[in-house]
Amino acid sequence: MTRFVLSTRRVVPLVRTDEYRQAWERIRALAEAVGGRAWLFRAVQRDDQFIEFVEGAPDSVLRAPELVSAREALEAEFGYGVAEEWEEAPVQVEEER
Repeated sequence: MTRFVLSTRRVVPLVRTDEYRQAWERIRALAEAVGGRAWLFRAVQRDDQFIEFVEGAPDSVLRAPELVSAREALEAEFGYGVAEEWEEAPVQVEEER
């Protein structure tokens, strides 16, 4: 089964990062509730830059109505990020003889 990931890069004002992380926790919980997974990373040298990952099937996870609503609320509150959908690119490795 091909895996899919939605990645979003977002800049959040430093004074609001705690609020943002709390809002992101809702997205993580919703992703898990519909059978997906979610991760949040912060840039090492820029405390205001985050990258979000939500993994799951496009129809059952990435477009789940409750998750879409939570992402829209996050964007309304903290601004739009740069989002991209990715699909797994399997690599075939030749077996050693």
